[in-house]
Amino acid sequence: MAINQQRRRPIGGIKNKEILIISEDKESFILYFKNFLQKIGYEKTGERSEDNKIKHFFKGQLSRTFGGRFIAEITLSHAGITHSEGMVKIANQESLKRKKSSEEFRAFCVFDAENEEKLKKDLEIKTEQNVKKIISFPCYEAWLLMHFITNLNEDKFQKINAADLITELSNQYRLKFGEEGLQFGISISYRKNLMTETIFNWLYSNINTAKANAQRLRNENKKHLSTEIDLLINELENFSVA
Repeated sequence: MAINQQRRRPIGGIKNKEILIISEDKESFILYFKNFLQKIGYEKTGERSEDNKIKHFFKGQLSRTFGGRFIAEITLSHAGITHSEGMVKIANQESLKRKKSSEEFRAFCVFDAENEEKLKKDLEIKTEQNVKKIISFPCYEAWLLMHFITNLNEDKFQKINAADLITELSNQYRLKFGEEGLQFGISISYRKNLMTETIFNWLYSNINTAKANAQRLRNENKKHLSTEIDLLINELENFSVA
């Protein structure tokens, strides 16, 4: 299903709602959010299609109905590009297309800041009113790590880079999910393409811990480790038929 497909019309005076989520991470983020959206009541309605004009590669569409009526659709997408300016440009274009539409539209661009220089540039990128940037520093895996930390020690993550963060996340995976790996004769560590039912269910059960950790880091203006994924989670949880 491409972005410019014919959309379903609002029913019974209720606006159709649509969210477009564009991520530079084409594996771990997509797997996490497919599971999350289905957990909160969305049904998968598509798998993959391509719009050659804007180089969009869709990883899944999920929709929500109310009283048997189609209400909302969320599209998870890997943009086919990995630079934040290009992702925001796509989202801004999609927003402008819908300005005269009766649909309610929002777009989120999810990307990594990687270093302080890139973070500064990313913060300066202009967006349309209904387009938001969701930035993780140094990378998306900061959000996953937030699920495991019960006593947040900011000093431990001073000057942490993406490689060290993923090493720490892999250690947490081995400690938490090692028994599952033994059943299959493998060592479970973090991999972008790995999201078993056991792993996701545990992450989901600790999502409030992750939210609290992310908010605390943001409130204390910690730039060595931060993520705004919790803000996206909150938006999706509140994206109801109201």
